[in-house]
Amino acid sequence: MGEESTYQNPVDGAEYRADWKQYAPAKPSAKSSGPVELKGARLLTDQPTFDKNMSAADLAAFIKATQVSIVSSVGAPTETFAILVDTTISKAIRPQFQMASQGEVSEATLQKIVDGFKSLPDIRSKSDTLKYQVEFEITK
Repeated sequence: MGEESTYQNPVDGAEYRADWKQYAPAKPSAKSSGPVELKGARLLTDQPTFDKNMSAADLAAFIKATQVSIVSSVGAPTETFAILVDTTISKAIRPQFQMASQGEVSEATLQKIVDGFKSLPDIRSKSDTLKYQVEFEITK
């Protein structure tokens, strides 16, 4: 069992209380050889709600597509920074994104990343609104 604690989200400013559990793959994937590395993901909606609305495979594929979009948007980065991407998936509308950054990064680079999200697949939940956060590190 995890320990209940509060997570203060720097993206939306909300507090999330949960009995947080950490998971790691049985066979870790190879370290990214490109400039965009996935550092971790956090469900901001409880896991049972995720389980009844979306498969883990579909969520993993969408997170991977998000990473590919960021790679395409930044090209050969001239800056090193980290971003937190909050994604909200619902039944009614396309995925919505909010983002926070850390490090020296230009507004133009961040705008390219946000614009790139418009080309991501239109994934929807079965009924409930789902929210999760992914951290990416971008290195030059």
